Amino acid sequence: MRTLPIWDTFAIPEATASGATAFGALIPPYRWGSGGEGAAPNLYGLNTYGTANWQGQNGAFTHIDTLLYTTGATAHKVGVMRPLNWTTFAAAVAKNATSITLTADPGVFSTNYKYATPGGVVPALADDTIATGDYVAYQLNDGTWQVDTIASGTFAGANLVLTTGTANVTGATIAKGNVLFFFGIIGDSDPATGLGQWQTTLALSTVRASLLQESVLGGLKSFHRGDPMIFYSPNTTNAGLMNHMSGYYSPR
Repeated sequence: MRTLPIWDTFAIPEATASGATAFGALIPPYRWGSGGEGAAPNLYGLNTYGTANWQGQNGAFTHIDTLLYTTGATAHKVGVMRPLNWTTFAAAVAKNATSITLTADPGVFSTNYKYATPGGVVPALADDTIATGDYVAYQLNDGTWQVDTIASGTFAGANLVLTTGTANVTGATIAKGNVLFFFGIIGDSDPATGLGQWQTTLALSTVRASLLQESVLGGLKSFHRGDPMIFYSPNTTNAGLMNHMSGYYSPR
């Protein structure tokens, strides 16, 4: 029987919100670093050749193999979002701040698409400029990851504002050149495949439904090495609860 090498595992804490308020939960990428067990992870960024330092042999694919969710008195269509593209911060962001400037609009796939494609061909998917309500994820200078949404602004005006922003603690800053992953909204399609984000519908009043429970050869996998992902629930009308999500990291 074929198996996958497992570099590490993860488990995501419970997540919820008040009814009719959508919520997301970050599925962080593999915690690679050079300092040994317990050391802070290396920061994502561009290496001296201008290429992504996390996409080579240091990076791992994320595999989700267990997802448990409880609905309230309303059916919920929950999903898992993969990043559509990535870009970098054009300027540093201080702690306790929400305003950001990016080096390129990650939703303009026609000119700013960063992932490798066969023959370097630009994806044919229409551009989807970054806008209010779009989900993003970024790494703080202390190595931790954060999921966020765009509260307002446009790339063209260099006035993008995050909903949560950086925490008011030491290390919760973002250096110029750090990476921001762009997820858009749950209804967007992925330029790499042309397919929509993974979603499934749960009937109302379902207690701890098992949505994914696969063998080591299955599960829901990231498209690219080193990508974070986001669990998403629109949380329609009555509050739901993401009870548990877990999985593992593998080099393939």
